[in-house]
Amino acid sequence: MIKYYSLLLLFCFIDQPAVISQARFSQFYAAPLLINPANTGRFNKSYRIGGSFRRTINAQEQIFTQTAFFSDFKVLEKLVPEQDCFALGISGLSENSAAEGIKNTYLSLSASYQKGLDEDGKQQLGIGFQTTYAHRKLLKPDYIFESQLISWINSGYSNIDIFQLGDVDVTYTDLDAGLIYQGMINTANLISAGVSMYHITAPKKIFQGGELNVPRQTWGHFAWEKKLRNKGKLYSALLVSYSERSINDLFTGLSYELSLNRNNQFSFGAWFRSSVIGGKAIVPVVGLNFLGFALNTSYDINFYSKNRGQKSAMEISLIYTGAKNRERFLEERFIRF
Repeated sequence: MIKYYSLLLLFCFIDQPAVISQARFSQFYAAPLLINPANTGRFNKSYRIGGSFRRTINAQEQIFTQTAFFSDFKVLEKLVPEQDCFALGISGLSENSAAEGIKNTYLSLSASYQKGLDEDGKQQLGIGFQTTYAHRKLLKPDYIFESQLISWINSGYSNIDIFQLGDVDVTYTDLDAGLIYQGMINTANLISAGVSMYHITAPKKIFQGGELNVPRQTWGHFAWEKKLRNKGKLYSALLVSYSERSINDLFTGLSYELSLNRNNQFSFGAWFRSSVIGGKAIVPVVGLNFLGFALNTSYDINFYSKNRGQKSAMEISLIYTGAKNRERFLEERFIRF
């Protein structure tokens, strides 16, 4: 009992920097608009639509689910130069943890322009902007434990007074921007590099019993794609996030794609994920491309985690890319990551 009250007193008036992770999915490439608004329209063909689902279990056997969808499409194709494209996108995200009382919903609109830097379209520079409407709820349970308080702090809540705290219901709008470059070194090797900033406006909301602070977060990535002689491909990428003067997330890994025939490919690989909140994990990935669909499944195997960090997580994603290419549109000019 003494220990319980000590923990309550410890967190009554806590004032600690928020640790917010924008990298909500290990399959970050299956939710491209969550990483960089400049990814809007960065694909072959005219439109695509996709979704992801993640189920996380932490050290206390509590379940945290995340569901996302996105759709982006190219517009004004008759007015835009052949090697360029202008695209619009919409994306949504829902996060839910019944044990911790967290319910978040986000809806984003994005726009980007991909500019060809040469006549053959082998080099492109893209810029994108995104605005987000966020609705965040925190349902106070009858009994509050240390693990729940830590989870709230990691979600951006601070100055928590548990004796004054009631149910939290806040909304805000946010702004994100990104820049991305991709180029073809030769017919077998392609690279891309990008940078983006999320929560540019650094939203802040004060409510009874505490406040919500959403700090700015910067993402950087570098990716490499290699075509093999057997019509297969190798993919590799490094993705890093920086916020509050520290690195919060890091991804790196390698995937191999085997061409079964012209329209079907099988892929497999493994990624390493390091997160301030979730700990360290190896993420095996298996995927199948068929009839314009890309289906991927993965499982986070944690080998190091903080006391209340992630224990394991399962993900599944599905993307469909459709409509006919433009007449001179180079099918292979957009790198996957």
